[in-house]
Amino acid sequence: MDNKEKFLQIFRDQFKETDPMLVGWDTDVVKIDEWSSLMALFVSAAIGEEFGVNITALELKASRTPGDLYRIVEGKIGSGAPEVKEQVRISLEKSVEITMPQMAVNALSESWLYKELGDIHWELLSKGLGQKSSRFQDEDGNRLYATFVRISMQIDQLANFRENDVIDFDGSVKKYGNSAYISDINGVNGAHKLHANMITIFSIRNANDNSRIEKSKPVTNTNNIEELTTAPDMLNEYYALKRDSATQWPVGEFMLPVSGESVWEDEYIINPFTDINGVGLLYFAAYPVISDYKTRFFYSHKFGDMNHELDYTTIARDINYFSNCNVTDTIIFRVNSFEQDGRHIKTMTSLYRKSDGALLAKIFTVKAKNH
Repeated sequence: MDNKEKFLQIFRDQFKETDPMLVGWDTDVVKIDEWSSLMALFVSAAIGEEFGVNITALELKASRTPGDLYRIVEGKIGSGAPEVKEQVRISLEKSVEITMPQMAVNALSESWLYKELGDIHWELLSKGLGQKSSRFQDEDGNRLYATFVRISMQIDQLANFRENDVIDFDGSVKKYGNSAYISDINGVNGAHKLHANMITIFSIRNANDNSRIEKSKPVTNTNNIEELTTAPDMLNEYYALKRDSATQWPVGEFMLPVSGESVWEDEYIINPFTDINGVGLLYFAAYPVISDYKTRFFYSHKFGDMNHELDYTTIARDINYFSNCNVTDTIIFRVNSFEQDGRHIKTMTSLYRKSDGALLAKIFTVKAKNH
């Protein structure tokens, strides 16, 4: 198989729902329903890995057909073999004592936990890429942000982690292509455990509009992070959810229905003092907090008791991020599905930008009644 045949085969292999024979050299892939910016990222990563070339975001945007992109890649092949980087297990260990700043409502603060897990993920990236996260840049010198795509977490109930307990964290990270990074983080406190998988992709932030965040990839002399040869299930599942082709969703040991219905909805006014991070984006850890806050009003509507949820704490949560918003935006919160079976409450909720109706996130949550 020559380079041209190999290129087209790799391009076709990235499609999961489209007949690959419909993808030819002159096919305008932008018109294919399955095509998206994330799909473009997969194609770029797979082709870049196979041929040892770096495809820029501008080159990817300018290529509407496989033939367009191949001509760009062909011009780069032979211009010099890329330096082979040593790949090692990038890992990190740390211990944290639970004190009042890490607690909330007689349990471990879930908001703090996401921030801590996010910090571990960013530290792993910095360690693997050999630079501080504030120095991540693309080839045009734009600052890059490791933007969360999905977080999946299971925990032996937040209420089981008490003041002065110590959580021992152990995390590692791998990459898929040049932009997607997947961490695996465990936390242990005696008999109680937590586990989280987190995916980020690198993005460029538009200084004036958080609704326009573009995907990119870092340029660095060092990248020792172990590379996956196939897309991880977490990323494939995320893509299926984005394409509305998922009907059920795994949340820890539970399976929740994926619903587009709106059981109940309300508006949320962004609090810039708690919801916005240091670079002006809606903080990734704020998404589940907003969901929980508005869910209390849903409980008040359904049960006549806003404090109903306080008897329950999270044992599993899966957050899928699709967009961000400006500090002046209003968020539309929707409960898509709800089930209570005695000990557990299972919900699917979603967040939207009111200004244009764009989906911000889909959040799947399982909470258990406190002992």
